[in-house]
Order: sequence, then structure tokens, then C-alpha cells
Amino acid sequence: MYLGRSGFETLLRIRRLVLDRVSFPNIEFITGTVTDVRPDLTNPSRLNKVVVRTAAGVNEFESVLVADCTGPMRAGIKWLERSGYGYSSAYPGGKLPLDQLKISFDQKLCYCSIMFRITPEFHDRLPLPADMKNTGPIYTFLDEEVEQGRTLFALTRPDGNQFLVFTGHHGTVRSPPQNLAELKEYVRGLRAVEPIPDWVFEVLDMLEEVEKTAVVAIVKIPPTSYVRYHRGTNLPSNWVALGDSTMTLNPLFSEGCTKAFKEHQIIINGLRCAHDGAATRRKSVFWKIFALVYHATPASGYQSVGLASPIDAFNPNLVLKIFWRALLGGI
Repeated sequence: MYLGRSGFETLLRIRRLVLDRVSFPNIEFITGTVTDVRPDLTNPSRLNKVVVRTAAGVNEFESVLVADCTGPMRAGIKWLERSGYGYSSAYPGGKLPLDQLKISFDQKLCYCSIMFRITPEFHDRLPLPADMKNTGPIYTFLDEEVEQGRTLFALTRPDGNQFLVFTGHHGTVRSPPQNLAELKEYVRGLRAVEPIPDWVFEVLDMLEEVEKTAVVAIVKIPPTSYVRYHRGTNLPSNWVALGDSTMTLNPLFSEGCTKAFKEHQIIINGLRCAHDGAATRRKSVFWKIFALVYHATPASGYQSVGLASPIDAFNPNLVLKIFWRALLGGI
């Protein structure tokens, strides 16, 4: 499924995939802000209530499962800390206190995106190759100038009447373009093993006709971060953190909704095993599975921008593993 955020939200709301009260009579939506959580006084290993501020005032709702979906704000950490979770008198091997779970890395990333509104007639006039006329991702280019900060340039069509021109890089040597004219010069200066096709520049020239519709976004991306909840201790057994509240990634790769679907699938599988062992054990297994997803996400991101570690027949680690397995009695 290839579409922009607005199209995806329309799919969810207008098509009523989750808002259909007939199909899902047990789902009720409340407009408000969760401000805190309450531990279960009879069983401190789980949460009992969430505190919600609405237009009518502050209310407390009993909760069987609490999910932190507050994104990069990560309000859930503050809620847990106020309630005394995440700390212990002793930490087993590999476990950490709550305030040491977060790690971050500043890749010094910035990007420029220019979104154009186009008509079907204008789209038909664009000099796109025939096999790219009706696709979402049209053209992607990764330059070879590592010293100045590797650049990604892309042309995409997120939704029917939208056309996106995107460029981003890491490092501080280059400055992002401020408008379409600067972007064209920026792209012409990219270093390529195979030259960028002429039709790409023809498309950029034609977009001048609709430049009045352009929405320019120039963004300096904050450091990416990861809260390693699988290394936490004394966490509530009925509490989870989803999406950016656990990991914020490089928006050039943008896991987005795909990552959210993976996380919800883990939750569904966990709920199906609700009677399998003690709650604390199930919670430990749950966070370990989440850790696998979050390790795979940046790895695939590095691969997509050409930064992944090499895996080939002469990789020293791979050779050593083969010899070791052979000594143990076969591969």
C-alpha cells in the first residue's frame, strides 16, 4: 500500500476500518489527553487506571491494557517514573534502571521536500518513462560523495494529485535547497557513477508551471533514539509502548505505519497467550520480541541507504563461523 498520510487517515476514517460502531460496538473513542497512570494497589505489578483530561474535566478510567502512543514525547516514561516503576534494589545481568534505557545518536541529518499539487492532465504531460506513469515511487538516486555527506534524491507520487521532490543528506558541509531553482542546481551537482537521466531534469523544469502550489519543508532532523524496554526491570505487566514512543528513526527511511502494524501483531499474539505462564514472564518475552523488531528496523534502514555492513563469501566473521562449525562436526 503506497499512499501519503492524509490518504491513509482517510482510509481509516472514511472507510471505517476502525471507526465502524456497528462492526466494533465495543470500541469507544474519547477526545482528551492522558496525563498519568495509577498502579493497582492490590497488585503493584500492573496498572489499574489512566488519568484523562477532557473538556469536561479530569477523569480516571479503569484499564486492562495501557499503551504509550505519545510519540517522541515519550510521556509513558514520566508516568512510570512517577509511579515508582523501572527501578530495583538489584539489576540482573543486562538489566538497567529506567533512566538509562534511552540511547540516542545524532546523524546530523537534514532534508528538503517540495510537494506540488498537480492535475491529471499535467501528470500526463510529464516526460516520465511509460513504466513509471502509474507508480508511486518514480525515481531514487543515492550519490557517491561520502566526504560531503551522502545525499538521497527522489521523485515520488504519494497520492493522485500530489507530486513530491525530495532531497536529504547527512553532515554539515552541504546546505539544503530553499526552493525549486536551488534544488535543480543541487541535483546537478550530485556525483553519480551513472548520470541522472535527462527526463528527471525535464520533469523539474516542468514543475515550474505549478510552483505556486508548492509546499516547501526544510527540516533538520533531531537525534534518533531508542528506549530499550527489553532491558528494563520492574515494569507493569499490562503496559506497552508503541511506535515513536519506543524508537524514532531516520525519516529518510520512514518505517511509519509498517512498524506500527508489526507492533500490533506482536500484541495480538501476546494476548492470545494471555494464560501462558505468569504475567511478568509473558511481559519479558513480549519485550524481547519487540527488541527483535527494533533491531531489524534500523538494519534494513542502513541497507536501504547503502550503509549496511558487507555480507559476502570473504567476510572474516563468516569464514571463522564456517571453520568453527566444521571443527564441531559439520556445517
